[in-house]
Amino acid sequence: MNKTVKQKIQYFLSAPLRYRTKRGFGVHSPFAFQYIMNVWSEKYHYYAYSEIENKYHRLIFRTINYLRPSRIALSIDDPLMERAITLSAPRAKIFKENIDISAECFVIDKSTPELDNIFRQKIKTGTDFTVIVCNDADIFTDANYGMSFGNNKLRIYIMRHVLPRQNFNVNL
Repeated sequence: MNKTVKQKIQYFLSAPLRYRTKRGFGVHSPFAFQYIMNVWSEKYHYYAYSEIENKYHRLIFRTINYLRPSRIALSIDDPLMERAITLSAPRAKIFKENIDISAECFVIDKSTPELDNIFRQKIKTGTDFTVIVCNDADIFTDANYGMSFGNNKLRIYIMRHVLPRQNFNVNL
């Protein structure tokens, strides 16, 4: 069976679980429940929504607005995404060309060896950080802490050393 067909079937079959998770059912971690209910599934209109139309850009806007990082590394070529990030954290320093290891939040479309080294170093030192991956890549298979929230188009890793290692598949 073709891998993409198999993934589509698995995704379709997991729809009831993703629906329940989106509503907060079965989520026992207080942080995860709060994030899913107040950020991921937020239905209220934000001030910047008139400039942000894409639902994934809006989710990234809400996530960055919720976490409030002061340094953001952007490794994606999407001006609309960049605008959403700028609106959500107007005082944050945004790095586009050179990825800075001191960044608290990384927005990427795919992992690179340079980014993998930065992430490994941050995990090794127990530094808290967030990674927003604009595909469903699982880039933290060896991490022993942090939570991930996502679906087949977007995955958000909140790597805080006080959070247990959990993955949540959530509809948007």
